[in-house]
Amino acid sequence: MSRVYLALSGRAPELSGLDFWAANTPERASIEEIYNTIEPFVAAVSMAPANEPNFSFVKYLYAYLLGKSYEDDPAGIQYWACLLADDGSQQIDGTFFCAQGYGGLSRGGVVSNFLAAAGAAAAADPNSHRTFVNRMLAIEYAGRIQKARGRGFSVPDGATLVRRIMSSDESFSQAMQSLDRLTRDRRLASPARRFDGELTAASLYSEARPAALDARVKIHKHLVWYNSNRDMLLAQAFLPPDFVSGSNFQAVISVHGGGWRNGLVEHMEGFNTALALQGFVVLSPMYRLTSWGHTGVYPSPTQQADIADFAALVKADPSVFKVSADRVRLFGHSAGGHLVALLGTTSNYGCVASVAAPLDLLNDFNSGPANTSLDYYVAPTARASVSPSSQSATASSTNFLVHFGSADRLVPPSQAATFQAAFGSSRVQTMAHNESHMFSAQAAKAVASATATFFQGSSCL
Repeated sequence: MSRVYLALSGRAPELSGLDFWAANTPERASIEEIYNTIEPFVAAVSMAPANEPNFSFVKYLYAYLLGKSYEDDPAGIQYWACLLADDGSQQIDGTFFCAQGYGGLSRGGVVSNFLAAAGAAAAADPNSHRTFVNRMLAIEYAGRIQKARGRGFSVPDGATLVRRIMSSDESFSQAMQSLDRLTRDRRLASPARRFDGELTAASLYSEARPAALDARVKIHKHLVWYNSNRDMLLAQAFLPPDFVSGSNFQAVISVHGGGWRNGLVEHMEGFNTALALQGFVVLSPMYRLTSWGHTGVYPSPTQQADIADFAALVKADPSVFKVSADRVRLFGHSAGGHLVALLGTTSNYGCVASVAAPLDLLNDFNSGPANTSLDYYVAPTARASVSPSSQSATASSTNFLVHFGSADRLVPPSQAATFQAAFGSSRVQTMAHNESHMFSAQAAKAVASATATFFQGSSCL
């Protein structure tokens, strides 16, 4: 049950959810049967990955169950996506086709086979096996902790705790000690807005691992931080090649998209690696998603408040990341781009760059799937208050670089022009790319190069 919950939500089950599903699932049900029981309820509230296309669904499985991104194993993700294809010739992500003879498995069947295959593969490598077993045991132990202590995790805590264990290579005892320490009376003891543990620049680097796309960049995947509400959240750090010898780096806070409702920090790995290669320390935080509160617990301004908290946290202790407190920039894709643009229009952040971001929530972005995501994020009558193009041009002095895809069908290219018209061409630069909403790996490099030029230019210094 706990493993299926992890596959469907990326978090440890909260106590009430664990009790509910345990009571409503047949005794000794298989993983596939449990999945097929739970999935319709998750899909009904537009929560990833249940409501995602096959290719994206598998990317979520990799992140949730293995702690890996697409960049870590593109061939493996393509293989599992093809097992879900209804037709052997089905195009999965716009770049490749499945071979004939694939397809036909249900999603529950793929989850079951995926877990079995991951366990078998890990068994051949002692280090991988230890890490995989830790992940699976951690999710079960998290449930037992809640029952033993008679209190459940919050949804942000449940999402962060398991990802924290999944993303490290600790021994089993270390992993369980971390889980116990992070949960024992944590909310009462922890001051708001801080990083967990005794974090230093040296420990940050020693715990980082080579990036899949370029080993010169190191990634720390399991930073735990707390927002002003004392919710536990995760962040990743991408360290540039000269991190050890360098100092006074510019920091880029990189925010993932997902319609404010879904999304993963892993989805930003291509952008983040490319930006780190440009010499930035890139920090990519989780934030509370609207899907974490099925009854509207986490609507706006929760998301932008979390990003503002994280930026303030980095500025308060810049030595940990060897960055300059006065050179902390914002960057985001899609809904993440909207959040950083909104913050830039209401507060001074120096310079902000966005990619495929909805910048006008009142026009050309209020129908179909976008409308559903918006409704969870903000009520129709309040959209102007969180629409970057509707903010006062005199409220801040932030400058902007807006990347947009000329073939983007979700966020029309007109959004960039509307935003530029509202704030003026002297403050808003726009850059067109021959891309759809999800920018390619090659485009991510072009975005990083142009963004580096912008952040290092005279308007940002």
